[in-house]
Amino acid sequence: MNLYITDVRPGGTSDILRVTPDGLHTDIVVTLPSGDVPDTRSGHGVGFLDALKLSASDTGQGRVFELDVGDSATPHVALP
Repeated sequence: MNLYITDVRPGGTSDILRVTPDGLHTDIVVTLPSGDVPDTRSGHGVGFLDALKLSASDTGQGRVFELDVGDSATPHVALP
């Protein structure tokens, strides 16, 4: 199970990072066009949040990004 971390960057963007279970590899999954993305969450399957995708809330503009992070067969753990 991978760990996903939000890294708010200077200049108004946020990187979503994926850390492998052994902690040895980290990569940037996506850079979002907002500096107001405090966290990510796995979808719960209710409404528009797909249970196999990761969502990231843009608190500055009141929108949600739905991210296909490439390993949807495993549950997501998301931390701010």
